[in-house]
Amino acid sequence: MSRWLDRQVSEYDPMMRLIATSEAAFKRHLGWMIKVFPPLFGFSIFLAYFNQYGFYPSFDLFQFSSLLLAAAVVGVVVIGAIVLLLFLPGAVIFQFFLEKPTIKDELRYARPYREEDRTPFAVTLLILPFFLPFMVLATLQLVVLLNDPSSYVTYIKFAPIGVGLLSGLLLQWRFGLPRFAFLNYGFAAYVPLMMVSLFTAYTLFDSASRFEEFLGGAAKWPLLIGVTLVLSGIAALCAATPIGGWSFALHTSVFFAMIIAFYSGTLTTLPEKTIQRLGLGHYTAERLVLDAQYCEAGTRQLLELDERCTLENVAVVWSLGETLVFQRAGHDKQLYQIPSRVVKAIVKAVK
Repeated sequence: MSRWLDRQVSEYDPMMRLIATSEAAFKRHLGWMIKVFPPLFGFSIFLAYFNQYGFYPSFDLFQFSSLLLAAAVVGVVVIGAIVLLLFLPGAVIFQFFLEKPTIKDELRYARPYREEDRTPFAVTLLILPFFLPFMVLATLQLVVLLNDPSSYVTYIKFAPIGVGLLSGLLLQWRFGLPRFAFLNYGFAAYVPLMMVSLFTAYTLFDSASRFEEFLGGAAKWPLLIGVTLVLSGIAALCAATPIGGWSFALHTSVFFAMIIAFYSGTLTTLPEKTIQRLGLGHYTAERLVLDAQYCEAGTRQLLELDERCTLENVAVVWSLGETLVFQRAGHDKQLYQIPSRVVKAIVKAVK
């Protein structure tokens, strides 16, 4: 179902004008954005983490180059994953439902001949298979998570089935599709709907702790609800874009992936999780072994070192660079920095 039902239409057709204008803008600006944004986004994750803890480490040239390389890789991986999450749901629905010859032929036949009647038809075609199920599922998900989170596993298994079949029935009725076409839509949309639900739920939980820091209490819930609905709307929009061709769909997914990535880097726990997975910090070390020559009387008393010049249950904040940054258990307000050269060993439990 590429290029507006694969049918020649006038250049004045509203849908074709929108597709052509958007695709031209994407092609003009997206090239340099793809080159610049991923490494910049990756580096901003590190800066957000440093700012959160109120320190900025010092590096030599090799360490700084390694950090920049890691930032670029992180940016590409995160944005690439979001692009797939936005692109695949629509690709699956188009490939397994809207591209079927019997479905496509009926939609071609149902499309109005007059250009002024095509806009309502196009809007309906966007709403019923995409925006309606995605937004209904997001609303149901919010109800479940706010009232009975323990039933979420049951919800995620069965809710996409019911919502998909309901949307399929409306599609079949509105466009006069073949009998049992709703079952075909329900089958095609099950995995895409589940993907979007899991993605929005993950983002919701990941944002909750950050909003709790800024707002706290019930004040955070309107923002969290808004985030869930906006993400579902973006996912629905990206899922519908193959109507303008696969290139247009990919460009749109990349554009919105960058926006979501920026949100993830500022208002979720992505920075902490990234640093932890890279092994650079944000983990608890069972033991920190220091050079015995570093254990002077003043240092031993300040850091509460034992007779073996070790620290136990240390929250390592950052370990790359000229200093090791950590917090002591029960001293969340204090941040310690010691020269990395005096650290002989870091003992970390394997999960």
